[in-house]
Amino acid sequence: VAAMAAAGVASLTDPSRQHATTRKLVDLDGKAALSCLWAFAEDVVSPALAPPARLLREIRRVEQAALPLDGAGGTRQLLLRWAAAVCARRGVRVSDLAASLADGSALCAILSHYLPTLLPVTPAGAARPPARELFAAAAASLGHVPPLFGAGWPSCERAAALGLAHLFARLMDIGAQEAAASSLQHAWRATRAEPGAVLARLLDLPPAPAVARQPAAPRGAGGEEPGSKESARPTCAARKSGPTAPVSQKTRIVAEQARQSAAPIAAALRAARRGAKADEEEARLLSQLESAKAQAAAAKAAEEEAAAARAA
Repeated sequence: VAAMAAAGVASLTDPSRQHATTRKLVDLDGKAALSCLWAFAEDVVSPALAPPARLLREIRRVEQAALPLDGAGGTRQLLLRWAAAVCARRGVRVSDLAASLADGSALCAILSHYLPTLLPVTPAGAARPPARELFAAAAASLGHVPPLFGAGWPSCERAAALGLAHLFARLMDIGAQEAAASSLQHAWRATRAEPGAVLARLLDLPPAPAVARQPAAPRGAGGEEPGSKESARPTCAARKSGPTAPVSQKTRIVAEQARQSAAPIAAALRAARRGAKADEEEARLLSQLESAKAQAAAAKAAEEEAAAARAA
């Protein structure tokens, strides 16, 4: 009971309540045990699965509300507002966490909003399975969503709030994984492009101007006629002195900053390698010292045994 109070169960903060609850649990009071478990689920588990700040951000995104949202009412009220906002986008009305979720249509609407391809498509002319069965199968395939909306579908708002908290946490995790995969795909496509174009896009630089070719000299250094292959081929000096694309000052600054940032990292890595080698050398010397001590102790013991044998 003290651990539950320390974890954040509001109903057990009073020491007298803790003592009374402890006596009831010792006396095997089932209602007191169930009340403690539900209080722990509502005050600790649900806020951990669906943090109020994250719920507020998601409600703001779904409702497209520019005004700050009021977080009063606890996690259960925020979960109700989130479910109502998502289901409203699908034309399903949610007014509470008991009767509105009983038939499963609201839960299927939430899944369809975040994962449109998860629920199976009913063929034309076929009977559509009940929404409760569809959601149960989809939640089982998602994982990490306990069957709190399973057999009997009890009209218990606390159970529904706990189930919605698990569903919210799972959907947010899947969304974060998909966003990370999309970022990796964009980065991979960017690496396939021309490096100069990627750098220009990252630095918001204008495209480099095209470099005009130098006209061929009328006569080569060896007296070649104009238009011959020898005169058209540029010499090594011409290639070195030819015009190049101008380097932006912003590019130079970024490159210098990158070089300066990399220098202390390289120095730290070198120091770490030297430190690791020093640690290895110290360990090796200590091992040799312990081995020498063991050999000296063994020799002394043998000498003492031999002296005792001679004395006998």
